[in-house]
Amino acid sequence: MVSDAVAPAERSKIALFSDLLDRVREQLVLIQAVAGEEWWADVTVPMLETARKLLRGLIKLIEKIQRKSVYTDFEDEMGAETAFPLPEFNSLADRTRFTEKARQFLKANENHITIADCGSISR
Repeated sequence: MVSDAVAPAERSKIALFSDLLDRVREQLVLIQAVAGEEWWADVTVPMLETARKLLRGLIKLIEKIQRKSVYTDFEDEMGAETAFPLPEFNSLADRTRFTEKARQFLKANENHITIADCGSISR
């Protein structure tokens, strides 16, 4: 409990700090787990999503530090084309339906940065 002798502004800071500590304390087990290598050995997408949701409110508490920029200068190299069977697309109807759905998706998202850079969508 905060003493009545503490100024209201300081009392507010103490309450905020106490709240922050409680939020960290609530996630301490998860924080310690993700800090170790064992948790990452068998991590799954649902585990990552759960951790992300639980920890995202705490990220703003991490002290920001200035780091040097890292620049890379490399190019992707395309390897030889490799065909592999897709048994789920055995019939022409399945392939046609898939192609149409893919085109609709690409057209609906053509202004998204990851698609816009790919050039025009063939029809």
